[in-house]
Amino acid sequence: FNLERNIQDQLANSANLMGQRNIAYIDFLDEEMVTTNLHDGYSPQPTITRACVYDKENVLFASYMREKAVRYR
Repeated sequence: FNLERNIQDQLANSANLMGQRNIAYIDFLDEEMVTTNLHDGYSPQPTITRACVYDKENVLFASYMREKAVRYR
């Protein structure tokens, strides 16, 4: 149970950090920079296979998807 909670906390912290990192780029409609940040932030983390950033109207703004997902047992 603690491991699951720890993973949830790590994901929430990562998402909050990524959101803060991209606020200005979203405000200036810089989709390319947000996409670059998603890739740079999540590609070193093999367990993160997808990430999305939505605008204020909850419309998909940018996304990241790992080319080859890693499976853990």
